[in-house]
Amino acid sequence: MTPCLEVSKELTFRELQEIKLQRIDGGKRAMKTLYQTLLIVSAALALGGTAFAQVPEGTWTGNDTSDGNGNTGMGSYALGKGGSAGGIFNTASGNYALSSNGTGSNNTASGFEALYSNTTGGNNTASGVNALL
Repeated sequence: MTPCLEVSKELTFRELQEIKLQRIDGGKRAMKTLYQTLLIVSAALALGGTAFAQVPEGTWTGNDTSDGNGNTGMGSYALGKGGSAGGIFNTASGNYALSSNGTGSNNTASGFEALYSNTTGGNNTASGVNALL
């Protein structure tokens, strides 16, 4: 086992200033890299295209993203089977999300079968697979 050697050296004012400048310069490089990365990611997202929602089955009238009741659905059978979304101002994202909704309104369901069994409930938010099934 080797004994721990302690070496002490008094740094001059100039050496301390150089160390401080090295730290500042390193921070500037890191920020520059961060800004460049954010710029590239922002440009990629802007040029990546636009996502469009799938309207509830049977309600397609052109470029609509919702039915006449303000319901928006994305995913197979989201907001109901057979085209009757029911309720008003509901948003469903994911297969079978809010699928059984009858008169429930102001609900948000995101994920496979989220709020699947909801029929009359309102003002609910469910996120995740089988959330509030």
